[in-house]
Amino acid sequence: MHQNLNCLKTSDLSVECLLEEKVSIEKRLEELGYDGDCAYEKAMVAFYKDRLNQCCALLDNIQ
Repeated sequence: MHQNLNCLKTSDLSVECLLEEKVSIEKRLEELGYDGDCAYEKAMVAFYKDRLNQCCALLDNIQ
């Protein structure tokens, strides 16, 4: 798992951790492209989009 994708795994739901994870996910999505070129990348994009939505929802509840 990517090093910054651990807020939910470790239950560290601090704003700082969630923001770091959000930035990390957004960078990874930019690297992969938002659609993915192959089945593996498409699966990773879907995972990252779900994770990004989770982070955003948690941040909205905190802020």
